[in-house]
Order: sequence, then structure tokens, then C-alpha cells
Amino acid sequence: MRPSQWRRQTNIVLLFSTAATGILLMISFFGQMIGNFTITADMPNRELGISLSESPDMTNATTRLFADPMEDMFNITEADLPSNIDDFDGSHNGDHYMAYTYYLGNAGEVALQYSMRLAIEQMKLGVDAAIRVRIYENGVPSTYAKLAANGEPEAIAPSVNNTPTTPFYSESEIVYRDDKVLQLGQVNKYTIVLWLEGWDPECVDDIRSGRLRLSLEYKVIRPIEEL
Repeated sequence: MRPSQWRRQTNIVLLFSTAATGILLMISFFGQMIGNFTITADMPNRELGISLSESPDMTNATTRLFADPMEDMFNITEADLPSNIDDFDGSHNGDHYMAYTYYLGNAGEVALQYSMRLAIEQMKLGVDAAIRVRIYENGVPSTYAKLAANGEPEAIAPSVNNTPTTPFYSESEIVYRDDKVLQLGQVNKYTIVLWLEGWDPECVDDIRSGRLRLSLEYKVIRPIEEL
């Protein structure tokens, strides 16, 4: 039997900011639980251009995207997520999980090497210990979680799915990669899913007033031709 669910009473703010050598892409969540989800872009440099869209063909490419807010969240488990969660575009929040899909395209004049950094900007009451972050990149999922209390990688859903998660990169960073590449004209698809894992031993009443703020930054390192 899955652990009983409890209603979150807190205001969790997730702020995802994306920057690239003069290019700023921002995704932000504000609200009672997870609210308005905004992506913005400032692109002063045509050579190193990045654009955003909720469509794979980059229709209506823009400097700003919005996701639907989410007011309340219960702890759930991985099995509650739909198997086709990566098959939708834009906002597709479900019962007590956040999901948003968007596309990052190279609209510039050269291929780019870029980094990806998902950081914890603010955390209260240890809520990060029970959270799961799943990132689909071009259909390939990776699930991240804080190390378990014993220092070992946490399972995706302990006792149910013991597949180990990828540990947070550091105490303040969930993901850091600096080997990402966008070829000229290439478009990468991203789906970000976040939930509170009810089977996690750290998912207890003590974190009910927790708070979490994240930032996701894509940063252009250099044109590929300069490598």
C-alpha cells in the first residue's frame, strides 16, 4: 500500500533561468504551489541565437513562454505518472505533479557548445530530500534525487522501483553538464517533471511547510568552430 497522501500547505517557488553568453532564457514558477511558468529570452547576438517554442517545428518561436499554474500538490509516487508524459507539448500538469515540455533551438549562425545547470536557489525544511526531478532530453529520461540518508543513491520509488536515481550534482546543484551541443538549426526537446515521492523515507510530515526554489540555466560556452 502506498503511503497516505497529505495536502501541501506551502508556497513552493521554482525559478528556472536560462542564460547563454548574452542570451537569457528564463522559466519561472510562482504561486500557491507551482504557479505561472515563464520562459523569457534576450538575444542581442545573432551569431549565438537561441529560440524557444512549445512546438517541435519551432512555430511561433519566441523569447517568452508560459506554463499553466498549479495550486495544490500531494505526495504521489512514480507509478502515478502517465507513461506517455513526454508525448505532450507545453503545460501538461497532472494530479499532483508538474510537467512542462518546450523546445530549445539554435537559431544562430554557428553550432554551439553549451552547459546545463539546474540549481537549488532556496530550500526550507529539507523538502529537497523527498523530491524527484525527471528530465527528458530528446525522449531520454533521467531521474534525479538527493542522496539517501545512508549516503547511497536514492531509489526512484523505494520498495516499489529500486532503480537508483542520479544523485544531485552537489548540495546546491541538481544537474550540471557542460558537454551539450546544438548544431546549426538543431532543436532539442525538453520535458521537466517534478513530484514529491511518497515512498521516500524523507517524505514525512516535517516537510509539509517546506519551500523549494530552483534555477535552470543553459549557457553558451563557445561556438563549436572555435573548439
